[in-house]
Amino acid sequence: KVALADEEIISNEKARSQETYRRRVNHIFRQADVSGDGIIDLPEFIRLLEHPQLQVWLHLLELDTTDLFGLFKMLDDGDGEISVEEFEAGIKRMKGTAKSLDLHMLAHTVMKINAKVDTLLGSSGGALRKSFGTRSLSNLGKPKLKSKKL
Repeated sequence: KVALADEEIISNEKARSQETYRRRVNHIFRQADVSGDGIIDLPEFIRLLEHPQLQVWLHLLELDTTDLFGLFKMLDDGDGEISVEEFEAGIKRMKGTAKSLDLHMLAHTVMKINAKVDTLLGSSGGALRKSFGTRSLSNLGKPKLKSKKL
């Protein structure tokens, strides 16, 4: 019974913590949305650079604020505006540091894309490969090892 009660306490605390985090994210969005139209455009987002309190709030949400333009591009779905849903989902995804699983999945995806590029280029990619000094474009991101002469 004690273990069950502990699990319930932990679960309730996690739910409260997640709700508090969601409210903070929503509050930051409302503060950044100067026009009040429910959308943050780039000029409104750039305003974050000039507003020290919003910078502090973003930091409290464990977000790196050194590259706000890059952050805007990652939150935006490509239409040049960020909705509250995009903002909340994007901030949640980017919270904290990258997990090793995330990095592994990213590396795997890049390798698959490189293999597809190699396939698409086929024999016509010979000149491109030659100019990069590689047999496969998949090797472009890998450092070349220099052999030492004895």
